[in-house]
Amino acid sequence: MPESSFEWLPSLIAVPYTRSKKKGGQRKDLLRIAFENSMSLLGAMAVGDLIDIIRSMEQASEEGESSEDNELFDKLQGEDADELLHDLRLIGMEQMSLGKWVALLRTLDSFCTKQKINLTLPESLAVYGKAKKEVDELVSIRNHDAHGPAIPEDKLDDELDRRQALLEKVLAKFEFLSKWR
Repeated sequence: MPESSFEWLPSLIAVPYTRSKKKGGQRKDLLRIAFENSMSLLGAMAVGDLIDIIRSMEQASEEGESSEDNELFDKLQGEDADELLHDLRLIGMEQMSLGKWVALLRTLDSFCTKQKINLTLPESLAVYGKAKKEVDELVSIRNHDAHGPAIPEDKLDDELDRRQALLEKVLAKFEFLSKWR
């Protein structure tokens, strides 16, 4: 996918992504930063969306209005919600890392799918589901970089090209942002 097709990405993703297109010493870090920023943005969007839904249901309840979301409100107070809260506590929402953002996306995607919760911006969670293989591989690569041996110099460019291709598959799923204002 040509670089110009990603011009609609938010700058926290677009800047490191665009800079990573140039061969150079920081390319590996720029790819990682673009990926980490993309996962944290998705997580923040999904959590914000769910909080907005809950807040509007609470407000309707306080005002005595009947809400078509009463069934959803009940779901958010049932056993499945307790399971969600338990899973979120296990993730540990303090000091968020790449792994925690991905775990958050995985947990929220599973809960919203199971409960048939329609987010205002469902594409934010759909990115993980549509690019799960690439996301999981990029997380694995990042963990290997942090805890494994260095990439041999003669293989570095090919490896970074492979990572760039994986990242581009993930970023292509962000196309919904081009229409979102």
